[in-house]
Amino acid sequence: MAGSPERRCQGCAGACDARYTDASAFPSLQPSSGLQPSLKHERVPVIKRPVGSNPFEFAVVSGLRAAQLMRGCIPRVERGTDKVITTAQAEVAAGLVARVPLEPPVLLGGQ
Repeated sequence: MAGSPERRCQGCAGACDARYTDASAFPSLQPSSGLQPSLKHERVPVIKRPVGSNPFEFAVVSGLRAAQLMRGCIPRVERGTDKVITTAQAEVAAGLVARVPLEPPVLLGGQ
């Protein structure tokens, strides 16, 4: 290649005959200036968890509700084209789905 800078491989101390050129010698590898940003990745609003709620509890309850929705339960908010997890998060954020606290076990026989 006339006019392109060449240098020898440094990894094998010159024992191999591999030669490297700079990237401008390969125009097919250069980025095209005609590329347009993808319209597939549009911004989706983030579901905000209720103020004062536990972030871990919000994530767990949303995940459990998403599993219910995937099994065929009826959504309690308008779903539209949202993913199942987004619908579940919207339900939890709206207060339509909540965790049922566990009751302490009842001991029999006065124990």
